[in-house]
Amino acid sequence: MGVQLSRSSGHLLAVFALHNLEEVAHLPHDLARHAELLDRLGVPTGWRRRDLMAVATTLLTSMAFAGLREADRASSRRRDGMAVAIAAALGGNAVTHGVRAAADRAYNGGLGTSPVMLLAAVRVAGQARRRGQLSGSQVWNIAIAANAAVPPLVLVALAAGDAIVGVTRSRAGRS
Repeated sequence: MGVQLSRSSGHLLAVFALHNLEEVAHLPHDLARHAELLDRLGVPTGWRRRDLMAVATTLLTSMAFAGLREADRASSRRRDGMAVAIAAALGGNAVTHGVRAAADRAYNGGLGTSPVMLLAAVRVAGQARRRGQLSGSQVWNIAIAANAAVPPLVLVALAAGDAIVGVTRSRAGRS
């Protein structure tokens, strides 16, 4: 009972994992640059930590893996729509890094891997679209909805990461 993942989905997930490592490694610089914006958005200062971001990105990568694995397991319009949604969200993430770099006129964590992640996402979405016989308008609607869902999903992953890290810290303190 091995993991069944298409080559293109595997590439996308591998690049996403590297992308997350790049983001986590550069996190302190990005947080310093955008502290005021994060304050205005109401992101708790306790959530602005590398350990928490590492756990949150691991959770998000795991969710993407589970969704793409399910989509690759057997084709159906629903599963192929899910693959398009995941690819669109990751592609949107990649584009966001480019836009941020242009606006800030500076590198941001994740920018280096973004072009490869965008290409891998387009490939996965295109294959899923053809396999599931999804129309162009369906793909656009899925992509818009997926990218609208990203900010709340990131906040949920950060909250879950905070709970995981908090439990780990409290257990370590008792030892």
